Amino acid sequence: MIKANASWKVLFASTDDPYIPIEEPRHIKKMINPDYYEYDNQGHFGVDINKKEFPELIDAIEKHIQTIK
Repeated sequence: MIKANASWKVLFASTDDPYIPIEEPRHIKKMINPDYYEYDNQGHFGVDINKKEFPELIDAIEKHIQTIK
């Protein structure tokens, strides 16, 4: 459903996520072919590592905008 209904997809994952095993986002990557960003130190991108901002998302959006100009 995601693949059919979204023209651009982006997926962020981290090998040290305490909630989602890395195999899950890697599987999703294979299934829907998103722009994929994998990290080793970002946890669940939130409270577990006290992350209050998400500059990686801004960077991904800016990169995508450059590809559609």
